[in-house]
Amino acid sequence: MKRTTPRQAKALRFIRDCLRLHDLPPSMEEVARHLGISPPAAYDLIVRMERAGLVHKTPGKPRSVVPTMGYPDLEREAKAIVLLAFRNGPIEDVHAGRPCPNCSGQKGYSHITDDEMKRIMKAAVDRVFTLLALKSEQPDRYEGFLTFATLQTKEWDSPQRTSDF
Repeated sequence: MKRTTPRQAKALRFIRDCLRLHDLPPSMEEVARHLGISPPAAYDLIVRMERAGLVHKTPGKPRSVVPTMGYPDLEREAKAIVLLAFRNGPIEDVHAGRPCPNCSGQKGYSHITDDEMKRIMKAAVDRVFTLLALKSEQPDRYEGFLTFATLQTKEWDSPQRTSDF
């Protein structure tokens, strides 16, 4: 976990509290008021925190500061879900086999390189982590994503329990 200064830690707690209580990140003015500093000083603090990888802010968008760290439990859960849901399943079958750049479509040869597989798994973990964080911080927004996903997957087969666990 990255080290934070006391002021950064206080700002992170405040940002998380705002997200949890109001489903909305705080404004720079609110951060400044909470920390007892000027709005330009709050902006500078957020910029330094973003450079340190502690928060992410969408340029030009107000109220867009969100934490990027400090969720070891959600990080662990996201990695576990992806591992348990995807490893040793169909995607692993596509990846398994000997690498061969000229063997497209032939059984026994990998159709996904190790680097591609790593990118796929990293993207899956990042997205699961983001959804878990939204569920915790912005439940209404998370529910909106679930509603969207429900509409997109209405033709999919119903899930079934597997005997893997």
